[in-house]
Amino acid sequence: MDGPAHGELKRRLTGIFSARYVDALLATATDRIVAELQEHLHGRRTVDFVGFMRDLSVLERVLKPRAGIQLGSYVEDEGKALFNLTKEKGMEGIITKRKDSIYRPGRRTSDWLKIKARLQQEFVVGGFTAPKGSRKHLGAVVLGAYTNGELHHYGYAASGFSEKGLKDAVEKMKPLLTEKGPFVNPPNIKEKIQWVRPKLVCEVEYAELTADDQLRQTTFLGWRDDKKAKEVVLEQSQIA
Repeated sequence: MDGPAHGELKRRLTGIFSARYVDALLATATDRIVAELQEHLHGRRTVDFVGFMRDLSVLERVLKPRAGIQLGSYVEDEGKALFNLTKEKGMEGIITKRKDSIYRPGRRTSDWLKIKARLQQEFVVGGFTAPKGSRKHLGAVVLGAYTNGELHHYGYAASGFSEKGLKDAVEKMKPLLTEKGPFVNPPNIKEKIQWVRPKLVCEVEYAELTADDQLRQTTFLGWRDDKKAKEVVLEQSQIA
């Protein structure tokens, strides 16, 4: 539908949501829906209106699934069962939300939690060890994450690389070679470590983080070129 009311609503919504989301929202909106949205938008703070729009009952009436935008479903009171199912199926994990929470723009809160069935997160690469035996190029990458602005060492990742991946990793780190280690708690191992400036981020899967803050059974999953090293902090997601 078109008209002044529709145009004004679109303008105000675009100041809150992405243009693509607004286009999808209004693509099938009826006059009644437009009127309802205007009523809730009038005189409200942005936070209040965004909270209203995120209410599933409203979205079910307003938003019709289309390419690139789908309305997600949810499970209540069966979180642990769902989590156990994701582990059985080898899935990554679940997203949880406190039901009575409100939208807090620009802030990270514990109202939303990402609970991983497979422990997996980003780490900063601060160096690598030399290869042993028949292995070529490197032995393991040295991993860390930031706490209060300081880079802490948490272990190593040696498995998960193909032979080409090992060669590519060394080539990727060559421009960052340095003589100074980046960690506030340097690793204490016999192997010589070639330090690199902490600019690269990788994704790692692991079995656990021990009491002395060391990763066990790590697997390198790939590089995270979309992530800045300074943004990498240690995640602690658990189910009670």
